Amino acid sequence: MDGFDPLNKDFFESVFNWTGIGIGVVDLYGSYWKINDAWAQMLGYTNEELLSKSIRDISHPDDTEKSYSSLQAMIRGEIDSYRFEKRFVRKDQTEIYCDLIATPFKNSHGETVGVIGVMIDISDRKMLSQQLLSLKNLYAGSALVHQNLLQEKDLGSLLEEVCRIGVSYGGFVAAMVADLDRTTRQLHIKTTACPDPVIKKMLDVLELSSDPESPAGIGTVGESVRTGRPVFINDFIAHPNTGQWKERAKYANVRSVASFPLKKKGNVIGTLIVLSDKIGYFHSEVLSLLTSMAESISYCIDSLDHRENLLLSSTVFREAIEGVIIADYHGKVLMANRSFHEITGFLPEDILGKDIKVFHSDSHDRNLFRKIFKSVATTGKWEGEVWNRRQSGQIRLHRLSVVGISSKEGMLTHFIGFLSDITAQREEEDRMRRLAFHDPLTGLPNRMLFHDRLDQALRGAKRSDSAVAICYLDLDEFKPVNDRYGHQVGDELLKEVALRLERSIREADTVCRIGGDEFIILFPNILDENEIERLGEQLLQEVSKPFAWGDELLYVTASAGLALYPNDGAELTDLLTQADWAMYQAKKYGRNRLFWKVSPSAPNDSEF
Repeated sequence: MDGFDPLNKDFFESVFNWTGIGIGVVDLYGSYWKINDAWAQMLGYTNEELLSKSIRDISHPDDTEKSYSSLQAMIRGEIDSYRFEKRFVRKDQTEIYCDLIATPFKNSHGETVGVIGVMIDISDRKMLSQQLLSLKNLYAGSALVHQNLLQEKDLGSLLEEVCRIGVSYGGFVAAMVADLDRTTRQLHIKTTACPDPVIKKMLDVLELSSDPESPAGIGTVGESVRTGRPVFINDFIAHPNTGQWKERAKYANVRSVASFPLKKKGNVIGTLIVLSDKIGYFHSEVLSLLTSMAESISYCIDSLDHRENLLLSSTVFREAIEGVIIADYHGKVLMANRSFHEITGFLPEDILGKDIKVFHSDSHDRNLFRKIFKSVATTGKWEGEVWNRRQSGQIRLHRLSVVGISSKEGMLTHFIGFLSDITAQREEEDRMRRLAFHDPLTGLPNRMLFHDRLDQALRGAKRSDSAVAICYLDLDEFKPVNDRYGHQVGDELLKEVALRLERSIREADTVCRIGGDEFIILFPNILDENEIERLGEQLLQEVSKPFAWGDELLYVTASAGLALYPNDGAELTDLLTQADWAMYQAKKYGRNRLFWKVSPSAPNDSEF
């Protein structure tokens, strides 16, 4: 890169390879000049292969323009940096989601000669978030399907609506229902919901069979119809039994397929087929939900001859996985199904004829229930989450859908509520969110959460003209303790260090564990630079106190490096680099000490 004045080589290499986070430097044309091993490994390339690429070569097509525009804007000096989530394409053509932070790379004359990019792999978090959102949408879609099952519709219209809801709420490539011809054992597509008309036309003429000797009978659909059980393939293109459909699956971007048999009086008469563009889509919770939906459709088919009694006595009402409750216009409970009693703990004799308010908890004020009534009266429905009281007094979170039933004259006469207990789901979502942002051993925030909090602290400091300090802290001689006493003792020592560090900081400060025996501490709102020394020394003193393990006292110390905004850098990556460098200087000059240096090239080192 023309005009580039390199830093000390050892320092430069340590910065590039200090962590598993990907780092790359591109020139003004977007071609890579330097990368670290982590970035090449994240993309599945060798360093030499990746250095021959440009940003456009490895960017997802949908993100290329945004990335290139931001790059050019920064080169032109219109923005100082940019940060957003971006998709890259690995060598094997799979996608990787990254949190991208980009800042200008300048030569010794202050001229922008390239861009430094820091990439954090957030693919797992993104996948988890997408799974949770998909499951949440499916629950909402399931409630809507069951509402349709209670309405007076012919079977064809009902199945069309089920497929449409599946695609709309589940985000499927397509949802189809196929009828079984028992004489020929052929399956004929009866209805298809698919946003893409070209793909829909292709799916409508699929050859499907339940005959195991026929090529069209191999795979999910044929096996599902033959066994009467749901069958799924979570990596359709790679599966050995999908040969004749493989090319069409690639064209339609179908990655997972599931088939759920539909029955009448216990006999399979067809199947509900669901296609997803995500590998591994059909995990246990999704399968359970879609199986229940298919079973409810089967119950509805069984009871079509008695449609006039469906509202109060159909099998769908009795067997629905959601709790169903019917109340009159005044809120008096008329009927509730078995699932409702299981969900709430209230027996029929406890609630029939009683006001529906018996379930209400104190978590909501009257405005919520006025809002529900107004929505049902004006739009015919309401959906949301409500904290309700079980018969035992326990408070549970329920997904509630309410629809109104009107007379022929259009007067609202009844309310039907569909209830699902989503307490465990919400607790699992909270747990997974915590796992995504916290260290599992110590419970401290992890690197990802630290980056977010540091970014917020820097934004606040720029607005309030205050300072922010970060401190990299690495334990000295931890490995000998870990090797001598074992990992259990080592883990307990790390947890004790975490507790001591948390006790030593201010309320606004944050302690994070970033891996191994490394910690990083964020000090926002620094009003006096002298305060840094006091805070840092306090941390080292706490760590150096003996640790009791049985009858023995264990001793470790720590080396720490400090960086201060704005003195040591104005951007997140600058501060992280400076603090990491300073920590290694503390190690170099004898350990068990604090080190702070304004700039790697400045003469005024500060060793505390």
